[in-house]
This record gives sequence, structure tokens and C-alpha cells, in this order.
Amino acid sequence: MRYFSLVFILSIVLLAGCAHQNAITPLPGTAGTSAGSVSPATAFKLIYSFKGKPDGERPEARLAFLDGAFYGTTQFGGTDGKGVVFEVKTDGTEKVLRSLSRPDGDSPITGLVPRGAVFFGATQSGGKNNRGTFFEIKRDGTLKVLYNFTDSTGGNPAGELLSVGGLFYGVAGSGGAHGLGAVYSITAEGQYTLIHSFAGGDDGASPLGGLELLDRHFYGTTFKGGAKGLGTVYEITSEGTEKVVHTFTGANGDGAEPAAELAALNGAVYGTTFRGGIGVGVVFEVRKDGRVRIVHTLKQQEGTRPLAGLTAFNGALYGVTTKGGPKLHGTIFQVKPDGTFNVVHTFDNKNGSDARASLLERNGKLYGTTVGGGAHFHGTVFELTP
Repeated sequence: MRYFSLVFILSIVLLAGCAHQNAITPLPGTAGTSAGSVSPATAFKLIYSFKGKPDGERPEARLAFLDGAFYGTTQFGGTDGKGVVFEVKTDGTEKVLRSLSRPDGDSPITGLVPRGAVFFGATQSGGKNNRGTFFEIKRDGTLKVLYNFTDSTGGNPAGELLSVGGLFYGVAGSGGAHGLGAVYSITAEGQYTLIHSFAGGDDGASPLGGLELLDRHFYGTTFKGGAKGLGTVYEITSEGTEKVVHTFTGANGDGAEPAAELAALNGAVYGTTFRGGIGVGVVFEVRKDGRVRIVHTLKQQEGTRPLAGLTAFNGALYGVTTKGGPKLHGTIFQVKPDGTFNVVHTFDNKNGSDARASLLERNGKLYGTTVGGGAHFHGTVFELTP
């Protein structure tokens, strides 16, 4: 299935409101530990509201920080409607560095990664093969396409890029040897290496979230595949040795359809699922020995359908939801490994709606984006002080 088809399926669901290898152990005592009220110590600030054309529209990727400013991409907007690369400062000053065109690559849902004074990023479509590009961009807007993705080696890159040891690691939502997505590495010069092609079935298919590194092993998720077709958690080395750690079943409180990268904390990795639990998503833990534990099952008033990964900060994990919460436009939440859960902000459309990007921590504050809402209903950039 093409990555665009998955995006379409996700949009419809949002509007509509190997066998199981490791036993799931629900965390004792988590029932009743959630709190729906906003923490009084939390301060929320709306930094910028996107305007659409020729400004950006629908920022769906994690922000990057460099020299006192934040940088990111939008999926749409810009001169040609193909998305933009932007800079925004905490005082609300925003500048479009480049309006993307088809040759550049278009519709990015992957954030930028700074290296020195330049940024690297990927687009999910466009380029020579219309399967996306890997590019370098300078702060003056000069962009250079370094690689054009293909069907055979992995197309339509999704999730965030991870910079490790001079290489960038990422996932492609389609293509590869079986047409079901791939894990890859790429150099700053555009030398591409296919690490793993997903085969479907027990192996998993259609990865939408990027990779996380823990003890020299990468961990990631697939949105589909596994014994029940509801996604997997996998472990993989840089040489391509892959092992499915967990197959989601959607039953007995388990999650289903993870769509985001994982976050490492205290020797384990944590993630979210788009569905599962009571139908609207869960927070889960994967330990190095392969044991999987459901940390928290989301409820309607807490926020639902998370598509973003978690961010570790001060011994806790922070995440965002696309829907649910008191205003039905999503929430920002804090969850601890022991299952303690608190809603720390409720989106109300005016201050943002439908957050799909992992939060970025800088100087004791968290920064993020929403794809909808704001003054012009084209998305926002915000700041949260926990």
C-alpha cells in the first residue's frame, strides 16, 4: 500500500472520530491515576499562526533549533502549495526560507536536522521519481537535492531523521524489495544505503515513525503488518539484522497501529499507538529484554489518536494527541513510567488543533506545532513551560 493511501486512511479515521511474542503486563494501579485538569504550573504560549499561501500550511514535523531560532517544514502552503521551509523566533517573527517546488521535493512531513550551519531534511513526494527527496538547505534558502527516493530502494520517507555517527537514519513508508517500506541510512553527500525492506506479515509493513537509538540498537514501529495486521515494534542494527520485538493485537488492552517514533528513558523505549486500548490509543513501554508493558490507556477526555512520538524531559514523557480532550481538538499530556498521567494543555482550535509532531525540548521548555487551528486555521507553533 502506498504511503499516501495510509495518510488518506488516517485522515478518514480522524474525521470519523510472527505471533504475539511477549506478554503484555498492564501496569498495576494505573486506573484512576489520570487527571483531566491542566496543571497550574504549566504555561502555554502561542508563538505563531500560519496563514496558508504564500506562508506555510499544516506543519506536521518536529521543530529544529539553531542559534536562537526554530526551523521547520510545512506539508502545504508556499508559492506552489507544495510546502515551505520556515524560520520562527519566540517573539513570533516568522520567515519563509524557501517555498518548495516539485523538483525540490514536496509535502514534507519530516523535520529538519541541523548539522553545522545547514539543515538536512526529506520530503514525502516530488523529486525526479515523485517518491520524495533528501535535501540540504542553508538559512538563506539555498536548497540542494542530494538524493531522489525510488520505489525499489524505499519511497515516500516518513517519520523523523535520526543523526548518528555522521549518518542520517530514517524510514520510507513504501517501496523497498517488497513495496512495504524500508529502513535506510544516508550520508550528508547523499550516499544511500538500504538497511532493511519490510516484508509484511510477521515482519511488519508501512513504517510511519522514525528510529530511536538505545544501546547501539535502533528501535522503531510499523503501522501495519505483524500477525494481526495492526503493527509491530522492531529492533534493528545498522547492518540490517532485524527482530520483531512485539506484535500489536488490539486485544486485552493492547495497542494497535503505532505511527510515531519511540523515545528512550531509563533504559527502555516508550511509544504511542493510534488505536487500541479502549479504541483511542495507548502509551507503551518496551524493555531491552523484549518485555512490553502498557503504561497508560488513553480516554476521550485525555486526548485521543496520537500520531506523534513522546519526548523525555525531567524523568517524564510528554506527548500530544490529534483529537479528544475537553475541546475535542487534542491535548498535550505528561505521563510517567509508573503510569501517572496528567493533561497539561487542552487545544481549543484558537490556540491550535490536531498536533502531530513530537515536542522539542530547549532550555527547560517544550516547543511544538499543530497542523490546524490558530488565527488563520492553518496550524501553529507553540511553547509550553512545564
